[in-house]
Amino acid sequence: MNRQQLADAHRGVRLLTGHLRGEGESLDSAISAGRYSEAEAEAMADPLVNVAIILARQLRAALDVEIGVALQRARALTKPELSEYSRLASALIATVISGEHPEPIEVGPRVVAVGAQEIAAGAAKALADHLGEHPNAVVARLRRQLQEQGEGVQLSDKDGVELQSAKYAEDSEMRQSRLDTALALVKEINNGAAVPIHNRGVDLHERNEIVGRDCYEGLSRIAVTAAALGYGVVQLVGVNNHYPAYALLRQLVETEFVLWKFGHDPSTIPGWLNSDRDERERTWKPSKIYRNADNDYRQKDYSGHCEMGGHPTPLGTLIASGERSAVAEASVLGDLIGHLRDSWGHIVSTADALDSKWIQSEPCVSIDARQRVADAHAKWSRIDKYGYSVSYFADPL
Repeated sequence: MNRQQLADAHRGVRLLTGHLRGEGESLDSAISAGRYSEAEAEAMADPLVNVAIILARQLRAALDVEIGVALQRARALTKPELSEYSRLASALIATVISGEHPEPIEVGPRVVAVGAQEIAAGAAKALADHLGEHPNAVVARLRRQLQEQGEGVQLSDKDGVELQSAKYAEDSEMRQSRLDTALALVKEINNGAAVPIHNRGVDLHERNEIVGRDCYEGLSRIAVTAAALGYGVVQLVGVNNHYPAYALLRQLVETEFVLWKFGHDPSTIPGWLNSDRDERERTWKPSKIYRNADNDYRQKDYSGHCEMGGHPTPLGTLIASGERSAVAEASVLGDLIGHLRDSWGHIVSTADALDSKWIQSEPCVSIDARQRVADAHAKWSRIDKYGYSVSYFADPL
């Protein structure tokens, strides 16, 4: 489960809670208030599908049955008039659990959202019946489990994931798409962001705006570092040297931490740029950043990167030996794309904040550069199914 899927699952829990209690945020309240537009349905579909998947897997484990039987048990507790909706959602859920990339559903998000809500509610009720408790207690426990991110709240079965991921990893079109996208993002972070951000700092320096210069210069230096690390990962993958590629990827994660902090408070950038080692140890270490209560990262995400390529580990030595090289390549490039994409977002939002503060008439990161990144990412998302099959935060299963 990646970060977005986790956020969706948390919202799915809120929506399901509202449905079961008949109050609060829910699909039902949106429909009754006349707010159930296509956009609203799309925003609710993934959260409800995710929570339905998790509860279906938990029901399967509790009953010790196959997933098809668990889904039948959940469907038996759904509304008869919505049986076609729940049937479609059930098929989608089974596909995702198997680790396979689901094909687009032609009926659209309205039907998917309603069907997923029915399956989620049915699975919660079936679990409650089996455990002798109230469905609300099942959902409340799920909220706590999402914080821990154990096996019980993943979206796909590991065996199925490994089977599908191997197939997707070796697909020639998907392999090329990963490489092309990673290179496109590296190029835009360097040429479309780091260079113009640096140039804007130079302009401010010439006007004796030293603090402004430091803000842009600090952001530019971290951006160019992210681009250099990203390109290094691609070069190492190109010669099938995946273990050090993971080590560089961990370094990229550290630059992403700093970029997040810049975006969260751009006034900290001059302090970083002019810091000494002691100051960076106190303020800028990854462990300091990922423990901030309001950040987007978790220690598990960072330690996972250390496990793959930061420290000598049994898993790391397998990667170093070249075992399952196609999977290692797909994993490191897919992970790289995700971190470059997130880094780009932090860079752009921080640059925009600086442009606003220093009253710049034009954004230093151009609209064209932003569109190229969006287009490259959208094309990759359409082609590559590997990332979907192994998604577990930023780390491969």
